[in-house]
Amino acid sequence: MFRWCVNKFKLKLTFAFKTSNSSIASCLPLSNLTNFFCIHSAQYFIHPRTKVRRCTLFTHRSVRFVFSQQRVWCSIKRELEKPQTRAHWMSGKQGISFHIPGGTNAGTNRFDAKKIARQLKNKPISYVIFCLSSGAAGDRYLAPHPIFKQLGMKAVTPKNVNTERYNPKNRKSKFVRLERYKDIDVFGRFLNEMKKINVKVIAYMNVQGPPMLKHGEARAFDHPANTVGFHTGGYFVNNRPAVCQKLGKVDRCAPSVRKWVNWVARRHKIFPYNFRDTYVQGSRLNRAVKAAYANVVVGYYAKKYGSRIAGFWFDAGRYGDRAKIVAAVRRHNPRAAIAYNQGAKIPLRNNNRGYEDYTFGHMTPEHLGANPPDGCYNYGMVLSAENSVDGYVYTKVTPKGDLSNASVTNPYTRKGFKIRYTRDSYPSLAHVFLPAQLLWYSGKLVWNTRQAAEWVHRVTRAGGAFTWSVRRSGCNGCTGNSQSIIDPPVLNFLRNVYKQLPIRDKYRYGARNCACRSELGTTGNRKWGCPSIRPSRGCRNNPRWTFRFAGNVHNCDWLCKSGASSSSSLCKASTKGTKGVNAIRACPYCCKRSCPGYSRRFSLLTTSKNETAWL
Repeated sequence: MFRWCVNKFKLKLTFAFKTSNSSIASCLPLSNLTNFFCIHSAQYFIHPRTKVRRCTLFTHRSVRFVFSQQRVWCSIKRELEKPQTRAHWMSGKQGISFHIPGGTNAGTNRFDAKKIARQLKNKPISYVIFCLSSGAAGDRYLAPHPIFKQLGMKAVTPKNVNTERYNPKNRKSKFVRLERYKDIDVFGRFLNEMKKINVKVIAYMNVQGPPMLKHGEARAFDHPANTVGFHTGGYFVNNRPAVCQKLGKVDRCAPSVRKWVNWVARRHKIFPYNFRDTYVQGSRLNRAVKAAYANVVVGYYAKKYGSRIAGFWFDAGRYGDRAKIVAAVRRHNPRAAIAYNQGAKIPLRNNNRGYEDYTFGHMTPEHLGANPPDGCYNYGMVLSAENSVDGYVYTKVTPKGDLSNASVTNPYTRKGFKIRYTRDSYPSLAHVFLPAQLLWYSGKLVWNTRQAAEWVHRVTRAGGAFTWSVRRSGCNGCTGNSQSIIDPPVLNFLRNVYKQLPIRDKYRYGARNCACRSELGTTGNRKWGCPSIRPSRGCRNNPRWTFRFAGNVHNCDWLCKSGASSSSSLCKASTKGTKGVNAIRACPYCCKRSCPGYSRRFSLLTTSKNETAWL
């Protein structure tokens, strides 16, 4: 046992420290070997209020002591050292998440990583979560892939084609032979520019993969029903009935999905097959598609970029084969830090023992703007970091339920409320991931910068990591037209947050007084977390109205994701839903010119009242 202590910490057997009477005493191991303790050099002191004697170690911990005759023994358990996980470099750091659409489109074609690098230079940003696949989708990517090219999956990866000439209005675009054009490695260029400014890159990937296992074929970018996908690259794809009949004996399809599933089925000798089985959890075809994503897609990119990628953030976790995905990364990049979006949100915890290195840190679902990110329902993530063990959280936590939508009343104000973790061999770094604006990558700024600064300070001071999801310039409603930079108002918000760090005075925002105001209210049991600002009577949406779009049923909240002034808006008399009522009548908040959501709802030119107080 003595030998273990010496080898583990490389210490001598006896240490000395100064006692309160300035005499020197020896720190020796305790004699109880079943509860053996290793000893570090320490200083003995008496607490000024409680008068309790303590030994202060270099780890900044106070531990119990044994006083016997002229000796004082300081003791500490074996778990002395801070856990060294693959995510240790994120401890106490801040980062951002920045997304652009994948595939072949104007955004990827013109993306210039040097521009965002200039914005991030000399900022307190240690890492960027950047998309290797399109945000919230797995059907397109920002780097070439040989199998996608082999299968003729058009516009799935960036190509150096003239997007001014070939655009959604040019009907000839769908017949352009993209395979003749050079590949653009957008992700690789981004890695190069971030390395120059000493910023690490975490790759965002959505595990639903090319077949869109979460959202379904109709939501793939090249399906005829996906108007947004059409404008961001789908117009390059010939998805006419004749093509779909050849691929799957149907009139409407997403050619990229059909080609991928056909290839996977042949590779795994599943022939003939029922295409619908692709989306049946546990079916042979479903398992094969998940395995192909892990080994062929994730494995290829992990091998190609190797240690240039500092970590991965996998989204839509339940739609992938977690074990195979993580194994594919570990084979080629064993030091990569991994977060896997699956499991309970609040308190933070290790939801994926053996498969994650830092928490996915997802906020309470924003539900298309109904639950602003600055609400008190997300305060539990801050408390999680502060009650972590040196910045790390574990699987076993009290309370064990998910508080992100479980409590009718504010749980953080209950008497005796405290988050506690039980240490084990699977530490996960406490990582908090919140949007800087109303939605993940769009919407207006809502944060009070003082509250934002406090939350960042408290999480990083506890040893956790904090990531801001930021909108880009050039997105719907954003300022400017360059998708290569953080939208200037958001960058200004970040600057104002950084100016206030570190927080040296008393915290102003806690569990009761988050500076949150929701224009569309809150959903579920979250009303205590963010007061609602009700629109005037003539601007209130009909909560019972629904309509069908791209094979899915939606309501006004979904429709109002983009203002009526947007080119992709569905605020039209032709958009009919419940009882034949059209969108303009059912959703006046964003479809009526005189209502606040018509153009300002997601306008990024306007600064919120909460923010202006601190600029």
